[in-house]
Amino acid sequence: MGDPSPFAESLQTLTALLASVQAFLEENPMVGRVGALALILLVALRIWRAAKARMARLATREVEEKLQRALSSGKLRQAGDIQAARGLYREASRIYERAGEFERAARAMLQAGDMKAAADIFSSLLDKYSDGPLAGAMFMMLGNARFNLGELDDAMRAFKKYIEKFPNGSSLEEAKRSEEHT
Repeated sequence: MGDPSPFAESLQTLTALLASVQAFLEENPMVGRVGALALILLVALRIWRAAKARMARLATREVEEKLQRALSSGKLRQAGDIQAARGLYREASRIYERAGEFERAARAMLQAGDMKAAADIFSSLLDKYSDGPLAGAMFMMLGNARFNLGELDDAMRAFKKYIEKFPNGSSLEEAKRSEEHT
């Protein structure tokens, strides 16, 4: 049989502890009702914290198993998504790169706060796919990353490139404003 559920384990522990509290109170009648209630509340709080910690460990183990299944079956995009959802953006970026999901890799690096790595990935992608379906978004993200790095000339070039290539693009006004402020 598998591990008992956190709830069942907590219930067993609570029952045992309450029996101990009852025995203590019978041996020490001077404690009174308020003292007994305080003791019961402390015991319940301790059990709740233990159950919460165990549930967190179980959830972490389940996510790790799901990640391993995705990696072992070659579902790298799914594995990257799992790591990104966990806030492990650098690891997600490495997995996305292995999957050939370079735009996702760059976005993960932006989430990690590594503007330099994100800008380098966007630049590399735009060198190869400047006319691709995601080029507009990549020019904008490249411009923003370069701006955040203080590389204002490079940021301005990225925004200008967006304006030239996508004169009717959905981010045209944002690109113009960004270009003016760099």
